[in-house]
Amino acid sequence: MKRTTFISSLAIGGVISQRGSHGQTRWTPVTAKIRHATFVVNADGTETPFSLDEGYYYRVADGSDIRYTRQIIDGIPQGPGRGFLRDTATATSYNVYFGSKKAIVNEKWKAPTRERLPYPQSSVVRGQQVVNGLPCVGTLLKVTPPNRDGIMWKSIEHDLTVRIDYTMSGYHTVIDLHEIQIGVEPPVGAVSLPPDFEVLDRRK
Repeated sequence: MKRTTFISSLAIGGVISQRGSHGQTRWTPVTAKIRHATFVVNADGTETPFSLDEGYYYRVADGSDIRYTRQIIDGIPQGPGRGFLRDTATATSYNVYFGSKKAIVNEKWKAPTRERLPYPQSSVVRGQQVVNGLPCVGTLLKVTPPNRDGIMWKSIEHDLTVRIDYTMSGYHTVIDLHEIQIGVEPPVGAVSLPPDFEVLDRRK
């Protein structure tokens, strides 16, 4: 079955929130749930559910974060799931496959910092509204290919992307953070690669 996949460079997340006592970048921890729903846009403008993924989003104080999801069919999670991990200690992002215990290098940054954003920004403001409990600013979503129309809703206070909503090639996708807990630390070790995972770098 064909499924639309939202590119990892648009991973929900955030940037720096404050500086530590020694000048290092500090972030506000976050725990939240993720809902990634895609719909077929019919000729009459109505929408038919196509796919659903659910999981969690965790961010820790050093800026590392992970988005983990599993496909949901008839209300039942399928398989061990997959994730997108950004590790500030190694300045590396990974696509993580929990079933095969593999992590594929997605990108390496020039320095261990997240001030270089892995998702696009835009100065085109599309309004302000409360999204899933957080006041957000909406910006025009600009990525390639250009035939996308969408909005990214971001909490400026917490530097957190809360919702991404776009339509592309006859599919409408909404990615939401919900049940957001600001300042709550994720489980210990949840935002790191398990030691028994194989790391592969196929960028060369």
